[in-house]
Amino acid sequence: MSVDQHIREAETLLSARQPEQARARLEAVIAEHGARADALTLLGRAHLGAGRPQDALGAFEAAAKLDPGFGLAPYYLGRMAHQARDMARAGRYYQQAIACAPPPRDAFVQLANLQFQAQAPFDALETMGQAEAAFPDDSELTFIRGRLAASAAPLWHIPMLADTARNDAYDAAIKAVVKPGDIVLDIGTGSGLLAMMAARAGARHVYACEGNQMLAGLAQKIVAQNGFADRITVLAKQSTDLVIGRDLPQRADVLTTEIFDNAIVGEGALPTFRHAWTELLAPDARIIPQSATLYGALVSCPHHRAFHELGTVSGFDLSAMTALAHPLGYKDMEADGVDGTVRILSETARLQHFDFTASPPERFESQTEVALIGAGALHSIALWFELDLADGVVFSTETTGPHQHWRKTYQILPQTLMGDASQRARIELVYDRYFDFDVMLTG
Repeated sequence: MSVDQHIREAETLLSARQPEQARARLEAVIAEHGARADALTLLGRAHLGAGRPQDALGAFEAAAKLDPGFGLAPYYLGRMAHQARDMARAGRYYQQAIACAPPPRDAFVQLANLQFQAQAPFDALETMGQAEAAFPDDSELTFIRGRLAASAAPLWHIPMLADTARNDAYDAAIKAVVKPGDIVLDIGTGSGLLAMMAARAGARHVYACEGNQMLAGLAQKIVAQNGFADRITVLAKQSTDLVIGRDLPQRADVLTTEIFDNAIVGEGALPTFRHAWTELLAPDARIIPQSATLYGALVSCPHHRAFHELGTVSGFDLSAMTALAHPLGYKDMEADGVDGTVRILSETARLQHFDFTASPPERFESQTEVALIGAGALHSIALWFELDLADGVVFSTETTGPHQHWRKTYQILPQTLMGDASQRARIELVYDRYFDFDVMLTG
């Protein structure tokens, strides 16, 4: 029997959880035919299976010394260092394994996991990208990369950046507002898109801050790839942590930002603007967008009640699940509802206007009266907004196309109301970190 056949037999024994028999076979082969890196590595695995880590370590080290180009030996050395929580040494071994030809597939995965745990998600994604290039037919590697990406940053960044209507509106506003020589601050830069638009429009320098470390790394790479590394500085921190004289040389002449959810305020826009005006902007700074208006209308959609009141489902009583309902959270849906039964039953209400050219309040309340224009059950309030990005540049989410990122959203009322066209409705809105809506019918 050849050496290769003996090694395959030993692998079979290991797979059958017979490490002692595998060890005996391998030691006999090595004694008779001399050491080989693959045999020594398999011997190390047999020692591990039998509970002899020191013997395993010696076998792996001997294999790595005998053939530095054999990737499995440093891979298993990396696994042992990883288990011993020596992360720096584990990383070096994984990288050594990856440098071999062919590289062990799992060395990429283990290195990426180590990098992710070390708060270096951008490095982890780059490692998984290398894995996919080395093993192009391995779909599981793509899945692992996607899982890491989803854990590191919200997945809505891709469809958001594919929204050409949004991008074009911001680009037009930036071209209209940014002047040669301006210092621009871009808050929540994400990919760096708005920062690059500002640099292209003539800004002397753009300071782009991003609190998500992975996105900040991607933005830095994208900025360099597009030739703006000398005019855009990516700051991997929240804007509220920026300090003039340390992070920016002076207060900014222009602020660009897109930190809005489907109802304007859900991503912390208001405290961000207040801090920027207090600490980061010149007194006469220009703002993109300069204002926003939140609109609403009362609607009927029976399906909306399912978000708050579950009853009988497929013949079973699931009402106890209603305890999980979030009474104050608004829900994103297609504008016509899940089953096409959304009916607008009121005039449009101008719920709140936000002036970003001055420091906006972080908490507010308002009352708006609207006439009902139809009869039926009032289940929720449709919400949409309008951004006044610059003079003559307005973007609205009242009607959206299939490729737009922002959508109408719905605040479901705690109780269903019955109304008709002879009545008016008073919509009371309170915002203190979250929305609280109340609707009363009059007339």
